[in-house]
Amino acid sequence: MEKVLKKTSLEDLVHAFGRDNVARSMSDKILSLSGDLTKVGKLLDECHEKIHRSSEDETWVHELRAEWIEEELRKLRKEFNRAVRTWEEATGKQLTEKPNFEFDKEAVKDAVDLPEIVEQYVELRKVGDRFHGLCPFHDEKTPSFVVYPDQHYHCFGCGEHGDLFSILMKIEGMSFPEAVREAAKYR
Repeated sequence: MEKVLKKTSLEDLVHAFGRDNVARSMSDKILSLSGDLTKVGKLLDECHEKIHRSSEDETWVHELRAEWIEEELRKLRKEFNRAVRTWEEATGKQLTEKPNFEFDKEAVKDAVDLPEIVEQYVELRKVGDRFHGLCPFHDEKTPSFVVYPDQHYHCFGCGEHGDLFSILMKIEGMSFPEAVREAAKYR
């Protein structure tokens, strides 16, 4: 029925298979795609965790994989939304509890001020457009930890670096999804 769905109108499908069969088929497809989206979403979360935990030399491999997974997620979302629309048209009902697969970690990053998060752990001093402070990852007497305006940090003493999510993961011991949820609270 999937191949037929792409080529025919809803009226033709209902006429050929009956309204109940179309609705049942789309219900099955929605459940299947929902499971696929969850699995791929977990893969993406794992990939982001690897990015934040890897060295600079390994990061590019995980970033490439994340881009590929994000593209697969976009395709699945489109297919899911198409199946939902078809189901809604076939049944005349509206699917009320649609999962929100449109989460965008970059939107969270853009909406949250990294210095605000870092200041929960160390005192920062504004120097130009940057913030300087003692590193939360090692003991030091002279500040070598810098938070940059493009929402990342670097310590010139111990080499730790990362972004909004990685600092929460490293300091609080959170997983990537937990760090995203925690950061989203600051929006």
